[in-house]
Amino acid sequence: GAPVAAATAAMPASALVAHNGARPGMPRFIAFGSDVFDVTADERSFGPGAPLERLCGSECSAELLAQLPASPGDAALDWLEASRRKEELRRLLLGKYPRVARLEPR
Repeated sequence: GAPVAAATAAMPASALVAHNGARPGMPRFIAFGSDVFDVTADERSFGPGAPLERLCGSECSAELLAQLPASPGDAALDWLEASRRKEELRRLLLGKYPRVARLEPR
């Protein structure tokens, strides 16, 4: 995995954009909230022509959450459900990809 120091380094959105996969040799990064992940090794999902390639170099929490199947429930609990799903997806990403930085707020 990535060194702890790198995982706490701040990355401006302008630097994240450079990791969109367009430049050969540059790693592909995505941001989910404030966490920046290196998804370079996942060619099947984020590589050239892959279904999620367009998300590289961007903060993509809304897009990733939208791809999860909706769960029927009480509309009053929607905000709680959305928060729970976002945290579950964050944990999944943390378990699958190296976290390399935190995204600086705009």
